[in-house]
Amino acid sequence: MPNKPESFLVYFKWDSPKIVPSSNKILKKAISEAKKESTTYIEIVGHTDRAGDKKYNKKLSLNRAKNIYNILQKKGISKEKISTYYYGESNPIVKTRDGIARKVNRRVEIIIK
Repeated sequence: MPNKPESFLVYFKWDSPKIVPSSNKILKKAISEAKKESTTYIEIVGHTDRAGDKKYNKKLSLNRAKNIYNILQKKGISKEKISTYYYGESNPIVKTRDGIARKVNRRVEIIIK
């Protein structure tokens, strides 16, 4: 029977690929889950809020996803299991008008299967 996917949300500082301290505990849980022998696939999905230029936000979401990817690799998780995606401001948790900064939208979702 395949694993039920588990999702972890890691949040970031404004205009930065740096994780907010309150997300460290969630990241540790995700790493622990990713290290399990039964883990076959890890998806890293980067997002931003709508403050700033779309093109800039796309790159920022990539940098956030890369940051998580690098952390997972440093913790011994095989790169062959990891896929990275980035969507900029196009998939917010909370929809806002353009130019609005919402903390909840500055995130990387780690999906572990």
